Amino acid sequence: MASAKNVKLSRADNFRNNLRRIFAGGACQAVVARDAGIHPVHVARILSGKTPNVTIETAESLGIALEVPLETLLASNPTDADLRIFPKKSDSAA
Repeated sequence: MASAKNVKLSRADNFRNNLRRIFAGGACQAVVARDAGIHPVHVARILSGKTPNVTIETAESLGIALEVPLETLLASNPTDADLRIFPKKSDSAA
């Protein structure tokens, strides 16, 4: 049986990895930080792991700004569609 600490660390890792996927998919950290009411440096520290755990308020604010439910941000391996990551349309398709 997993300990509460392992579950907590697992969800924190899921959260950070899912945020990384979202930003790698094209979301702008500065815009999301502004919309979430969070300093951009704090977002960068979360992504880098320098802030290993975030408050529920911060996580919820980021979820709202990204329009992604908190449950999805905490999930392991959600789909790109669930994270609102959509393939960019190529210029040749126009």
